[in-house]
Amino acid sequence: MKKGAWAALLIMALSLAALPPAWKKVSSGSEEIVITQEVLSGDPSAAGGITLETATHWDGHLLWETAYTIGSGEQAKSDFTFSSEEVRWNRVERKNAYVYSTAGYGSAATYSGTAVNPEDFPFPEITQAAADRTKPGETHTETVRTGDYVDLYPLDFGIDGSSVEYGGDYNENVRYLTELFHISTGEDYMEITTEKNGEGTLIAVSSQMVSDEEASRFAIAGASAFGEAGFYYAYECENSVDGRVADRGQNSGIFYQPFGQEDGWLSVDVTEMRKVCGIPERTIPEAMLLDGENGRLYLEIRGEEAYRLCIYRLDGDIPVLTQDIPIRRNDILTEGAAAGEKIMWNENIEDYSARPVLRQIQKEGDNLLITWSDNGFAFVVREGQEEGGYNLWCNGTFPDYLEQDRKVVGEKPFPGENGCVFDGERLVLAAFEDWMSVNALVAVYREEGEIYCGLYRHSGAADEDESDLYLYENRILPQGQANWRYFWDGLTGELYREGADTPVRPLKIS
Repeated sequence: MKKGAWAALLIMALSLAALPPAWKKVSSGSEEIVITQEVLSGDPSAAGGITLETATHWDGHLLWETAYTIGSGEQAKSDFTFSSEEVRWNRVERKNAYVYSTAGYGSAATYSGTAVNPEDFPFPEITQAAADRTKPGETHTETVRTGDYVDLYPLDFGIDGSSVEYGGDYNENVRYLTELFHISTGEDYMEITTEKNGEGTLIAVSSQMVSDEEASRFAIAGASAFGEAGFYYAYECENSVDGRVADRGQNSGIFYQPFGQEDGWLSVDVTEMRKVCGIPERTIPEAMLLDGENGRLYLEIRGEEAYRLCIYRLDGDIPVLTQDIPIRRNDILTEGAAAGEKIMWNENIEDYSARPVLRQIQKEGDNLLITWSDNGFAFVVREGQEEGGYNLWCNGTFPDYLEQDRKVVGEKPFPGENGCVFDGERLVLAAFEDWMSVNALVAVYREEGEIYCGLYRHSGAADEDESDLYLYENRILPQGQANWRYFWDGLTGELYREGADTPVRPLKIS
């Protein structure tokens, strides 16, 4: 045997010998994984023939690809590999476009004692006017009606998930977008404080938006979808208190922005952005998916009575609405909101959201799975090739059987990381039971609702009574789990092993 092979075997042996007791308990000297079925509700034969596949690892060195076919009577089959070098994973960030006000709603201040330029602050017209009313050596505070100085909120937009080179002059771009989106300052007010030194030089400015009227508090709610040569962006002004549409005289709808691509960079000229169609009245856009291959654009919106899916046919780059399908009631409250509580992420941040948050639209063959943050879902099927052929086949809530003291704070895995199979008669969904477990939940649905749910226990999962249940060290995890973004941002793009081009799916079914 060559020296290199002997060295590799020695490294592996030393690594295995050094593994902690938890690993030895899991494997008992074998790399095989055992999957055990636990029926939670219904008849397990409903899931017969479904193959559950998991990709797991221990500390980035021991890796398993495991497949288990439900109802086959056979044991799980695993491919085990050892890597002397720690394996790492990365997720590709999805591109996302967003519009924001360059004026902002926060504060801006400097106390350097040097001269301050009003042009560097939100609404320079207001800053200059307040400075003119400030005497040397004084600090002056006043509240002004924003609309007395500026009719529209100055707007810009950004793109996440890619390097971007913006063409043209920045100030001209802001003016173009401000006129295009046309969001009025309305009856908003600004509190501004200015300070001058004894020589009359402006040395400090702070400002913030103030409002006594709940109806005037608004945010820009938007969704985007990227193609090869451009992206679509839909937006509406949303009342920040009740979640309904806020009337600001805005030019809301769906917009199209072409771009160029070179060496991983997007080249964007925002003065080429144009409105291509409207959206249904009194609705808030939440998610968008572009299917360039079939010439379709899907837009999920929240109406006053229901969440809805809009299907557009693309005529060139112009979307033409062909269907508007109600897919879920919108009066469903989150668990905390239903109990009249605020959900605390930590001592400094509060989540006031009373509704489940739409997470994503994912394409499953010709069909669509739409998921929400509370494990809610809607499954829309395409029947035939004619327009108008999409129908809501089933909606419901993916199960959550964890005891409260075992739940990790934050979102459940299912909305962003799931498996889906549809054969025309049954819909099968799967997800890890929580972010720190390799046990998988499998649920089967007919059109009328759930008919089976089972937990498929992985022999590498930590025991419930172990003190290190939620520690990274000393346990088997889904591949990619070491990347913290996998916890809280399950909606990023595909997962890749560093140095490889093939995507990794921690869990899938077929």
